Amino acid sequence: MQRLRIGKLRPDLLERYVLSRTGFRDPRVLIGGKVGEDAALIDLGNDKILAIHTDPITGSIDLLGILGVLVPSNDIAVRGVKPSWASVTILLTPYTEDKELDRVTKQIHETAEKHEIMVVGGHTEFTDAVKRPIIITTMTGIGDRRRIV
Repeated sequence: MQRLRIGKLRPDLLERYVLSRTGFRDPRVLIGGKVGEDAALIDLGNDKILAIHTDPITGSIDLLGILGVLVPSNDIAVRGVKPSWASVTILLTPYTEDKELDRVTKQIHETAEKHEIMVVGGHTEFTDAVKRPIIITTMTGIGDRRRIV
């Protein structure tokens, strides 16, 4: 057994424990989870694809809501797809005041509005399982299969 370090999982461990355990193999998945891939691509038919990506924001407090939209959006956009819909999970410490929740959700709203992204769901909770606020966003968009990068 190896003790794991803080940060991203090493590629060999990612492959062994995560990427090799994806459940059912759906033939519509053109690109799934792989080391170095920014977003999964799923064939919707009629030359349309769904791009999807999830990112946690764990290191920034002041820009948490902004980065919670922009970072996963970028991973969709680099595939040639406009980010359109976000599902945002916000995990807050039990000591978080409502003004912090207000600031973070306002940042999410304003950033999403500016980039024409709709927050369509998610989850928000106060938990003693985290030491500082964390945002985890799943971003999606639909694009033309012929224009995928």
